[in-house]
Amino acid sequence: MHKRRLTFLSVAALVGAFLLIGGWALSSDPFTPSRRLPDGSLLTFAGVTSDNRKEFVYGKWWQKLLYPHLPRPLRASLGCTVVSGAFQGPNSLCVWTFRRGGSPDGMDYRNVAVFDEAGREASVEHWTTVRAPDGRGMLQGWVFRRFPRRTPTLGFRIYGDPPKHDGAVLAEFTTSNPTPGPYPVWVPEAQPIRKSDGDLEVTLKRLAAGGLPNRGQIETADAVFGFSRAGHPVSGWRPLRFTASDATGNRWEPAVWNVRSDRDGLHCLLTGAFKQESEVWKLGVEFYHASAFQPRELWTVRNVAVPAKGKFTRSQATASREGAELRLLGIAGEQALLPGGDPGYNVSTRAQATVQVRFDRALKGHRLALVRAVDDQGRPVRTAFNYREGDLCVFALKVPPGARALDFTFAAHRSRRVTFLVKPVTHASRGRLAAPPPAP
Repeated sequence: MHKRRLTFLSVAALVGAFLLIGGWALSSDPFTPSRRLPDGSLLTFAGVTSDNRKEFVYGKWWQKLLYPHLPRPLRASLGCTVVSGAFQGPNSLCVWTFRRGGSPDGMDYRNVAVFDEAGREASVEHWTTVRAPDGRGMLQGWVFRRFPRRTPTLGFRIYGDPPKHDGAVLAEFTTSNPTPGPYPVWVPEAQPIRKSDGDLEVTLKRLAAGGLPNRGQIETADAVFGFSRAGHPVSGWRPLRFTASDATGNRWEPAVWNVRSDRDGLHCLLTGAFKQESEVWKLGVEFYHASAFQPRELWTVRNVAVPAKGKFTRSQATASREGAELRLLGIAGEQALLPGGDPGYNVSTRAQATVQVRFDRALKGHRLALVRAVDDQGRPVRTAFNYREGDLCVFALKVPPGARALDFTFAAHRSRRVTFLVKPVTHASRGRLAAPPPAP
């Protein structure tokens, strides 16, 4: 009898222990890493997705287990937080975290990065925040379109924002990489690299990338170009657009921070670079001509009458340049209507008239520039601003007082596109990005 009683108590204790453990496991998530942030909130690593076609479900482990097997009407009763994957975009990585607690005016952490085993980082590009159904927390999705893809594991890191936690790592998690490859390996061309588009030869003399993101600093790249025609150096070319990609599927468009020229060539300081020592860039650049146009590109229209306020002076002047058809519609005075009834975009006090040119840009890359404008007294006419809408090019002018007629010289020219396979060298300076120096 004594033995039976001991056995019964032992079994009851075991059952009780299992019930306690099961209740604890159901009410919490013992398998998910969490970190306490300085504002008192608890940050939990929720997962990683790389497929924007699927929704992300956050909840207790048993809730996530049941969710896909329940009929859609019953899923809401589980209390999971669900986000459509469409917002993250294709070919991207999204790291999910869940944050609960903290003070009502707690810190808003947005300085985050992913990194590989060598410590190379990629900055977050955009994010989303979704409130939990019970209102007691928020699910955050951090999207990276550029990240180290070859590594088997990835780290996720949150830095403190200035001034209190400037540069400090507040939380860090490690996870497996959902897209580790395999990927091809590109072979770079030796610098300097020469490429041609038509009669223009473009030389990429040097590409250096680096910078330290996430600590008040910006990822940068410095590209140096030279230009020539028939073996003779030419000038006047400026970058219009950069595109970049690597063999692992990272694609981005570096922004031009500053452009300057010296004896070495045209220096383009880019932001939004992505530096991995092992990766080769496919760097595409589109250049446009800003000065020193060829005679065949120029079109001069003389003695166009300056209209009064609210009037429009029509013109029938036409020309064909570089395969593009041009037609000068005329000049609109202040508050005048353009042909077709659209209000003229020249009501600003910065301009007294606008000149409109219909520019057939059927040929890819064609552009139109107003090179020079003078009045009937030989005085220069400055352009206040310009814009394009479809095939209509509009130039807003600051006409000198007393001007009766204007002469215009336009340049119809084609932008040039070249592509380089280049391996960036390490940036000479890894300090903070200073304000751009003035153009010489």
